Amino acid sequence: MGVGELTPRASARTHKQERVSRGHECPLAEVSEAEPLTAIRMRLSQKDKEFLERLKELLDRGVVWVDSTHEVVSRFVLRGNYGDRVESKFGLTRQGVRWRFFRLFNEIYVSAYTTILFIEKHLGTRFRQDALRIAQERFVARQQALENVSFKEANAYRGKNQD
Repeated sequence: MGVGELTPRASARTHKQERVSRGHECPLAEVSEAEPLTAIRMRLSQKDKEFLERLKELLDRGVVWVDSTHEVVSRFVLRGNYGDRVESKFGLTRQGVRWRFFRLFNEIYVSAYTTILFIEKHLGTRFRQDALRIAQERFVARQQALENVSFKEANAYRGKNQD
C-alpha cells in the first residue's frame, strides 16, 4: 500500500464512525474494552444559544414539546405543530430546525452523558463532584468574559449596513 492509503480495517472503521456520527447506530454498541472511546468535542455556538432560547419560549407556551422515542436506539424528538411558527420564531426552515434540534439534543447533550458514563464505568464516580465544580467555574468564567468589552464582537461594523 502506498503512503496515505487506508488499510481495509481502517477504512471500514472510518465508514462505521461516519454512520455513528449521523445517528444511524448506537455509539457504544461496538465499543469493546480494548478500543478507546474517541469523542468528538462539540462546542455550542451563538446560533445554538439563540435556538435554545427560542425553543424554551415555545416549550413554555406549550406550542412544542420534547419527546423521546423508544426504538432500538432511543432519541429525542421535537413534537408539535411548529411548521407555521418556524420562519417567524427561528428564522430557519423546518429541516433547519430539525437538524439543529437533533444536533443539540441527540449528538451534543446525549454524547456528553455517554462520555461521562464511559469514564465513570472505568474510574468510578470519585471525580464527579470535582468535574461538576470545574465545569461550573468554567461556565461562570465564560459568562464573565462575554460581558467584558474586549471579548465582544471584533468587527464593530457588523450588522450596521449603512451605505
